Amino acid sequence: MSTSYTITITDNELKVLGAVINPVLPGNKQWAEDALKNRARIATNEIQQNLYKHCTQNGISIGVGVTAQIDQAFALGIASTITEPSKSE
Repeated sequence: MSTSYTITITDNELKVLGAVINPVLPGNKQWAEDALKNRARIATNEIQQNLYKHCTQNGISIGVGVTAQIDQAFALGIASTITEPSKSE
C-alpha cells in the first residue's frame, strides 16, 4: 500500500527553495519525497530498536520482516500514531 501527497507552496517559497535545492536535479518534488522517506527510515529503525529491547527483556518472539515487526510494535503499544491534541489543551 502507498499514499500520495500533494504539496502546495507559494511562489515565494518556490523561489527560496530554488536557492537551496537544484530545481532540476533532484528537484523540489524528489527532495520532498526523499525527506519523507528518510524520516520514515529513521522512525522504522527507532521502532525496531524499541521492539527488540522490549521483546528481549520480556521473552517475546520478534516478528519476521520489517512489516511484521512494525505491526508487532504497534500491537504491543511500543509504537503509536501521534494524535492531534484536543482543542481544550
